[in-house]
Amino acid sequence: MRLTKLSTDFVRKLAEYSGGGLSSSGFDKLINRFEDNLNETYFTGSSEANLLRIIQGVYNRVSLLKECVKYPHYTEILVSIAANSNYLTDILVINPEYFHWIVNPSVLNKKLNKKLISDEIASTADQLNTFNAKVNALKSLKRKEILRIGLKDIFRKAPLVEITEELSILAKALTGKLFSICHYEILQKYGIEKTGAKYSLISLGKLGGRELNYSSDIDLILFYEKDIYIKRKKHYSEILTEATHLFLNSAAKGTGGMLYRIDFRLRPDGNNSPLCRSIREYFGYYESRGEDWERQMLIKADFLTGSKNLYNKFINYLSPFIYPSSLSTFPKQQILKMKKNIERKLSGDENIKLSYGGIRDIEFSVQALQLLNGGRIKNIKTGNTLNAIEQLKQNKLLSNSESKILSGNYIIYRRIEHYLQLMNDRQTHVIPFPGEMAEKLSFFLGYKNVNEFKKDLSGRRNEVRKIYSSILAEDKKKSSGFLFDEINFEDQNKARKDLQYLREGKSVFGEKTFDAKSIKSFTVIEPEILKELKISKNPDKLLSNFVRIIKYADFPSIWYKEMQDKRFLKYFLEICTFSQYAIDLFAEDKELREFFLSRKVFMKIPAYELTGYPVKEVLFYYSVNITLKLLNPVDASKILTSVIIKKVKEISDDYSKRFGWKESYFIAALGSLGASETTFASDIDLIFIAENLSGHKNIEGDFQNLLELLRNKLHPFKLDCRLRPEGKSSQLVWDIEEYKKYFNTRARIWEHLALTKISFVSGNRKIFNSFIQSLISSINRLDRKTIKTELTDMRKKISAQSISSSMDLFDIKKSTGGLTDIDFIVEYLILCNPQLLKRCGSKNTPGRIKILMSVIKEEPKLIELINAFVFLKSTEIYNQIIFSVSSSKISMDEKKLNNLYAIMDYNSVNKFRKDLNRLTNQTSKLFRKYFD
Repeated sequence: MRLTKLSTDFVRKLAEYSGGGLSSSGFDKLINRFEDNLNETYFTGSSEANLLRIIQGVYNRVSLLKECVKYPHYTEILVSIAANSNYLTDILVINPEYFHWIVNPSVLNKKLNKKLISDEIASTADQLNTFNAKVNALKSLKRKEILRIGLKDIFRKAPLVEITEELSILAKALTGKLFSICHYEILQKYGIEKTGAKYSLISLGKLGGRELNYSSDIDLILFYEKDIYIKRKKHYSEILTEATHLFLNSAAKGTGGMLYRIDFRLRPDGNNSPLCRSIREYFGYYESRGEDWERQMLIKADFLTGSKNLYNKFINYLSPFIYPSSLSTFPKQQILKMKKNIERKLSGDENIKLSYGGIRDIEFSVQALQLLNGGRIKNIKTGNTLNAIEQLKQNKLLSNSESKILSGNYIIYRRIEHYLQLMNDRQTHVIPFPGEMAEKLSFFLGYKNVNEFKKDLSGRRNEVRKIYSSILAEDKKKSSGFLFDEINFEDQNKARKDLQYLREGKSVFGEKTFDAKSIKSFTVIEPEILKELKISKNPDKLLSNFVRIIKYADFPSIWYKEMQDKRFLKYFLEICTFSQYAIDLFAEDKELREFFLSRKVFMKIPAYELTGYPVKEVLFYYSVNITLKLLNPVDASKILTSVIIKKVKEISDDYSKRFGWKESYFIAALGSLGASETTFASDIDLIFIAENLSGHKNIEGDFQNLLELLRNKLHPFKLDCRLRPEGKSSQLVWDIEEYKKYFNTRARIWEHLALTKISFVSGNRKIFNSFIQSLISSINRLDRKTIKTELTDMRKKISAQSISSSMDLFDIKKSTGGLTDIDFIVEYLILCNPQLLKRCGSKNTPGRIKILMSVIKEEPKLIELINAFVFLKSTEIYNQIIFSVSSSKISMDEKKLNNLYAIMDYNSVNKFRKDLNRLTNQTSKLFRKYFD
């Protein structure tokens, strides 16, 4: 309910706060001042509570109240904030010192200057020593400036375009500085002063368009020039990724609240891709797989921080993609479909952004005209909506009346959005009809009542939707190409463009780039390609990956000529369909492309020969061979393990020659490497053990250098030594006698469990055998009941961590009856029969089960584990190959399972699910038998 007078309780509290510092007449004047301002706002009980909170929070209440009597604009500001913004109220409660700054008329009237605010932010942060202090300083500066901009907005001291411009300038300056601080922090962590590497952080969405609101997400993408290896420590992509994680965490968490919600999901391939890639990889993505919605997104791309030259290179190169010259690429259907999907999910028309005739209708109308005409009219290329409307009018693409309707309604919609977000600092676009908030909003916007506001809003929406519908009227053109139309593409427009590119090299950039020889060669293979597309489980993916490969071919005619060999073409199309992992490896890699064209990748290459190949070629070889069924996944995993172990041995043997400890150490593998079950997403788990550690002065540093050498040589595998005693907190290399003492005093059950997968890699085998004997002795001292109890507890913890919010996901490793349950059963039986440890070394799970079966006469039951393991491990590896993912989770959605069940030779998803359920249930029953 709206108040015209202050409540008795409030007046009594105010009297207490004045503490006798005001005379009776002075106090009456104070109350009158406050109540005079009530009529200028929609003042309610919650507003009064805000006003009281502000006054309570100041350091000297008596002084403030005296000043309110003396300076009338003090009470005007206090009442306006209390009535219109819980957010600004909170800022004054947290930082009451800002009040005397904001009441200065020159502060409220000033326009934010990009250079001055950037200099102030840099000066404030740079004089502080700690990372947290710098971050908190940025958050304080944001609160201060938001208070000024918000109050300026409430008092209408600036038009909307100036308010959104200032919010954008502030956000860019703060986030740009924060990223620079995080980047520097990670460089310092690794002792790197200069990199010589370049990166560019780009803003999209409202920030990119310089039209940010008070509670917008900030959409960003990040790329670098080259992934250089810096001082034999880190690849630059790793530095940037770690800096980005620190950036995200610092912006979202910590003392001082949130700086901004930062979102990198608009990057190529979204959440399934690295946080940053090279600029060349981004070019490749947009040219071969860029979608229409990404054109819309990139309209608002703007430089944030890093290398401006790298940003200019990016935006200039992609300009023909964003603004195609050919009218045939106009994405009307995609925009209409996107908007219909958005509206379908809404429960009512209260959402001023997403509902019919709202902000999105205006933005999509404007962006459609920009995409259609930007290739020929340069000055309509702008990310700012109001500026774009004006430029479209100037170029006769919008009539004067259309321009007036769109800009006028955009301004009123954004003012509504601003008020809603200023009230509670929430990212909301929903007008809460009916209620106090709707009453306040109606009053603030100058309407007599809520009904008048709703009626006017309805008329505005109808005006906007009429223009939207006229711009995005659907084309009635019929498709051409009989066979093409029979192919079950999800996005026919994109597929048609992709096919046109393969024919002529005419891409989204509108240029025919292929020579006559290439064009002629493609006509020979096109019928076969169309037939394969027609029967493909995922024709969109097949075609998109095909384009990606040809895009980077210097001479497409060479590829097309090779594809006249039907076997080669069949293999190539299967890889495009079933192996995103292989595609991601070789699409832009000249050496791997030559490896593929030579056909050597299809030949049987012995493991000893593959040891001499670079790791990327080894991974590519196995991904191709598994995809084409030339190797089964479990056997490939064993062979890949042997190649990696041979590589580690060769590198370490060569390295150790120069040192006095060369005969006194061994390296052992654990985890999937130790168990001969290495996959494309495996870490390489190693431990380093030596004799007489104290006799070798610099041995720790020597092994640290060896570890870095291995990391560099075995990239992209990650090397992990955390399974050594006391993990990362201890020295890298352990003295064998100290390790034996550790067995006797502190080693826990899970450490014994991990060591059941130990396998010799290099060094002195006698020392390794001595170590194994000590391990067996240590296991012999373990109590079987304790082993069972601790393993049961470990499994419960893993189960709790793996519970998914989605019923559509199954975790191959951690779900009930998965690979972890098989591991636990096998490892438990080995711990109960430690004499088998030597025989089980370097064997994979089926091999270890067979050894156990020769001792434990439960063959009918244990044989089930072999079948379950082969099925689950194959599923895991195929999932990694098909989707190029490291996660052990698979989607149980029928559409996403298409390729998975097909590559595993199932003729229906139901049969795949049936086997999955049968085998995991068998494993689960056996697990309960041993552990319940």
